[in-house]
Amino acid sequence: MNGGLVQPPSLPSFYLGQVATRAYAPNNVAATSRSINFQSFHFARDDITAIAVEDGNWYADLTTPFEHNPGATPTYTRYIQYPIGSSWQRFSYSSASSYTFADGETKLSDMLTLATRIPKGAAFMLGVHVESANGVVVYNYPNQNFQTAGNNNPAVATQIWDASGTLAARADYFATNGSPAATSASVQNAIMPTAIVAYTRNPSIYIFGNSRDYGTGDRDAAGFVDGTGDTGNSARSLGRFFGYINCATSGDKLQNWLTAHTKRSKQAQYCTHISGPDLINDVNGSRTAAQMATDLGTMLDVADFAGKKVWLVTTGPNPDSTNATPNTNDAARTGINDKIRSGQIRSAGNIIPAGFWDIASIEESAHNSGLWDTINGHAITDTNAPLQLHNNMYGYLNILRSRIVDSARVVR
Repeated sequence: MNGGLVQPPSLPSFYLGQVATRAYAPNNVAATSRSINFQSFHFARDDITAIAVEDGNWYADLTTPFEHNPGATPTYTRYIQYPIGSSWQRFSYSSASSYTFADGETKLSDMLTLATRIPKGAAFMLGVHVESANGVVVYNYPNQNFQTAGNNNPAVATQIWDASGTLAARADYFATNGSPAATSASVQNAIMPTAIVAYTRNPSIYIFGNSRDYGTGDRDAAGFVDGTGDTGNSARSLGRFFGYINCATSGDKLQNWLTAHTKRSKQAQYCTHISGPDLINDVNGSRTAAQMATDLGTMLDVADFAGKKVWLVTTGPNPDSTNATPNTNDAARTGINDKIRSGQIRSAGNIIPAGFWDIASIEESAHNSGLWDTINGHAITDTNAPLQLHNNMYGYLNILRSRIVDSARVVR
């Protein structure tokens, strides 16, 4: 109180943070792709006047040691387009027009002042032209498609992949303000940035975990995702409001992630909040509730997560193929969920989570039943093998519409 006037609350400080949707950790190598054009569709989650893009020349999978260098040294030329359909602007790297990555390197571009400010909520395109004698790391979406063959209309195609196995076989379409034509009806590879950053005051989300966290099964009957491109347990709900980086890896276990995570966890430097991980693969790997609680506590002490608000998630069921009998290790799943719900997760350094998303509570047919629920008679699980492991689009939309992942609680 000053002279009878109430002082307004101070605004959060600016930081270099994730300001758009759909940044990912690479999870595969397209070894025979030599000359590539790729464009992707993103939404701004703050007003952006200057922006930088980061790419990683590494990938994470289920093969020990879980994070790998690809043995490739690709050259990237990066672009941005806003408004969609206007001229492409090229990013630079220490003023150079392109950048050749060392094996295993992560590189942030120079900050680019945009010709037209991107307002919060607007869609924009990123483009990249890659030349590589020995392949390129990609983000691979199993059983999910983001484009239609021959469709280079950016208002419809969430992404467009155009590649050749021969060096210099693809012209850099972006340099002449063109757009690549799709070369396949079912392209599941993408060259996605590991970060899209600007100076912002808004919260931002780092997502990690397994295939449920990145959204396996989140597609329609033809295999296509919806127009946002936001998929999975967290991004469906949080991507409508916040920029996010999704570093989830299909099949991953927290137990394995703790042994090799530094390339992925480093991306949290651009985010204020952490969301994840689902623990179904740890459950299926016969971890006990006590072991998983210890693993979550160890995760809270990871240096790259220091100062972040961590939101845990409860783990949904994985019953038999007919959804009649719970998982043989379901007591461990319900046990760790109950520990999360009752606030029993704490690190050795005495760090506690900011909270949790009780996703299991709206997936199960009853509390701790170990069986999937239905929605108006519709199954909410994916029909691709393995059965009863993932939500389908109904299931992921159920998480969104329930507001169990509550964006109003994500504040700085």
